Amino acid sequence: MSRVILKNIYKNCAKLPFFQELNIDVEDQSFSVLTGPAGAGKSLVLRLIAGLEEPSRGDILIDDVSVRGLAPQKRDIAMVFQNFALYPNMTVFANMAFGLKIKGFKRKEILSRICAAAEMLNIEHVLGKYPKTLTKEQKQRTAIGRAIVKKPKLFLFDEPLANTDLQSRAQMRLLLKQLHKNLKATFIYATRDNTEALSMGDKISVFKDGFLLQTADNIEIYNNPSHYFTASFMGSPKMNFFEADILRKSNGDICLNEGSFEILASADKYKEKLITNLGQKAIVGIRPQHLHIKTDSILDTANSFKASVELIESFGREVHLHCKIGKKRVVIIKNEQEVKAADEIDIMIDASNILIFNMSDGARIV
Repeated sequence: MSRVILKNIYKNCAKLPFFQELNIDVEDQSFSVLTGPAGAGKSLVLRLIAGLEEPSRGDILIDDVSVRGLAPQKRDIAMVFQNFALYPNMTVFANMAFGLKIKGFKRKEILSRICAAAEMLNIEHVLGKYPKTLTKEQKQRTAIGRAIVKKPKLFLFDEPLANTDLQSRAQMRLLLKQLHKNLKATFIYATRDNTEALSMGDKISVFKDGFLLQTADNIEIYNNPSHYFTASFMGSPKMNFFEADILRKSNGDICLNEGSFEILASADKYKEKLITNLGQKAIVGIRPQHLHIKTDSILDTANSFKASVELIESFGREVHLHCKIGKKRVVIIKNEQEVKAADEIDIMIDASNILIFNMSDGARIV
């Protein structure tokens, strides 16, 4: 269908540079997700691709052809919005048919396309209804159907599930993945929901304040974030963080000292980078699943600490333990509830899985 390249994009917004040398390469038939908090720049990227905004500098290529300056209606793109953007005085059928009529399609072709899209989206039974009588999920399916019938070479989704409830959102995620598979189209999808991003995207691009921090597949983004913000934004429950001094002990070991506890991090993969940062403060992160409860009375690892269990959240097969080590609160993920609130436990930190970031700019050290 379509490969999309944003090349050296600069966009001036309200006298401030919002994007500075933004470069993104979206592969043909991929499901690419743009994620980040509100105001990060996700929607602006979509608007630039769609032609609703023009870059101040740089170029946008679709299938190796520049579309800069090309009118939106000539780019063969369909965009699905968060607010559905349905015509209230038209039925579902009429909403889906409107764009095709404007382009001069015959009634037979219009009917064929709408019936095929309605079947894919399971909205055949609401084709004669008006938007005000639909559920939010049905409205979103109608908006997606209106995009599908155009048979565009590129689909853009601007936080399409933000207004749907939790159960509907889960169903719509599966539907969109199935549609992507069936249509063999290129999808570019913007969301501030990191669960959506991780579960849906082939490639994920993380934005903050107009800067693209990292683009990678979901496993790489989750396991090897290149920036503190990416690590803190991606994943649920959130990664545990604490500030620490990078110090050398009298025996030569390198440690990360939080104040009330310290982690030995003298493994070969840490040594070189940490030695060059001795004496500096760093942000240390560790995922909840890389914290473990030590059940043995004898501690056989240096990275074990006394902790108190403050709160327990049970999610069926998964349990979240909210604990306190010294002055620091952490979350541990377990598959079963082994302790109860107010218990004193021994926690082991898997030092091979800690992530270390610069305090100054948030960039990954190790």
